[in-house]
Amino acid sequence: WNHAMAERDGWKLLQKVDHPLSEEGRRQSETTRFRLFPSSEGEEAAEEEWAQSLRGAELLLCSPLTRAIQTALIILQEHQTLKDKGMTLVADAREIKGIGGLDTMGVAHGPQIKDRVVEEMRRLYHSSTENLEASAPPESLL
Repeated sequence: WNHAMAERDGWKLLQKVDHPLSEEGRRQSETTRFRLFPSSEGEEAAEEEWAQSLRGAELLLCSPLTRAIQTALIILQEHQTLKDKGMTLVADAREIKGIGGLDTMGVAHGPQIKDRVVEEMRRLYHSSTENLEASAPPESLL
């Protein structure tokens, strides 16, 4: 999405099925993660209602689309519920398919979803020009 929008190429977006998170999407997710779970002392966590509600969530639900799972794993990697109980994928949480909306259709099913997400997360972080050690999600979440 971000890549197609940056190029102003909506046609490319319409042709792709279940695209992974872009580099820009990764940075946006990491920014949100650091707002929710500051990494150093002295930094304050976001106090907006959405942030407090998300930090206190006892059940984590996510669309089974690759970019949605990647976003959730990046943002929530410090969330205790994710560590303790994991995250539940819900097919009905996908975007509503519109005209030409191939991007709302997943390409993996069942155990293949995890394999695809792991592959795309590795690709996303290994292709980055930024410091991988500081931002890469722990392997235990993949």
